Amino acid sequence: MLGRRLCGELSGLLESVPEESRTARGLARFLNIDRGTAQRAISAARLSRDPIEALAKGPGTAGLRQIVRGAQDAGLTADAIRGVSSAADLFESALRELGISQSGLVRAIEPPEEAASPGMPSMQSGDSVDARRRLFEAASECVGRVMDARTIVMMVRPKPQDPAKVEIFGGHGVIGYRARPDVMPLVLGRSVDPSDKDAQAHASGTAPVKSSIPVLSGERVLMEFCTDPLALVTSRRRGRELHAVVEPRGIDEAVDVVLASNAPDDDENSQYLRKLQETRFNIRVPARAAVFDVYLERSLAQNCVPSLEMFLWPREARSTRPGNWYDALPSAPLLQVLGTGIRKASSAAYPRQAQLTERLFEASAWNPDQFVGFRCETAYPFWASCYTMNFDYGAEPSEE
Repeated sequence: MLGRRLCGELSGLLESVPEESRTARGLARFLNIDRGTAQRAISAARLSRDPIEALAKGPGTAGLRQIVRGAQDAGLTADAIRGVSSAADLFESALRELGISQSGLVRAIEPPEEAASPGMPSMQSGDSVDARRRLFEAASECVGRVMDARTIVMMVRPKPQDPAKVEIFGGHGVIGYRARPDVMPLVLGRSVDPSDKDAQAHASGTAPVKSSIPVLSGERVLMEFCTDPLALVTSRRRGRELHAVVEPRGIDEAVDVVLASNAPDDDENSQYLRKLQETRFNIRVPARAAVFDVYLERSLAQNCVPSLEMFLWPREARSTRPGNWYDALPSAPLLQVLGTGIRKASSAAYPRQAQLTERLFEASAWNPDQFVGFRCETAYPFWASCYTMNFDYGAEPSEE
């Protein structure tokens, strides 16, 4: 049986790793995989008496492939690697033959004992692209605005003058944004405490944003990635902040607007010596796709355990993940490791992602070969949610 085979192969692989690496955090570090996949592997390996539950709680085919690659890089025995690889092949073949998802396979093997009550939604676990697509369509109709893709690139390195903190530079944008004229404005970026010269330019409350890119100096439009002619992009001052606001010129106009930006020095992300470094983005506008890339300078990347989580949005102000544990959503996308440099920066979600990434590294004057990339990429991202990429530096070992 497939579940029993999966359980046995994962159990064998766990026996081949050092004993101190047989926790979720330890296995994630040892195989260089995300902690969620490590936890699912450990859960499945312990369910030899319940193979159906092992299928339900174990990694999917993508997670198993990730484990195989990690085991190869870690130099585990060929037998352990071959067993998990073979189980992944069988699992993938079964799903393809039946044309269903992992949770669908579990339901097909062992249907639920009781049908859901009439009028009640299914309580089966798992994520569905089709369900997220329906949410996207309903949200688009309700809020009156939509985009083809949300793109974010973030680069993080220790400050040369203060290695205890980090500096962040990157870019982000909306691709194919459309909106009805009566809806809320799209606020795409913010800057804090502009110079006296900029403050005078914005004294009237609204003024065009400059198109040049002063490196590490607030939000600036990247003209070469925007629609031509450019949508109206204005900045509006509120207290210490300037907000970049996108205003399409016509109801049928689809616009691309991409900004280069840096996190201000007082941003909470500039504090590095916390045990958990968080980077995040919210899905405020219904989107067909999203790609979120974080590039860590190599000294940061080699000392952390990365993971990806998804929460209901908005999160409480300045609240870390433990403060919002009750808002965590299931089925976050698989965290991808892009490796060193930007050679794997291309993305199906946004065809110009690689070009944008290269441009941003040029603007920052940082060497991309000194960075390691991590990616969250998803179709129909969960509307009104917050995707959080976590980098765990030195938390105490888990007993999981």
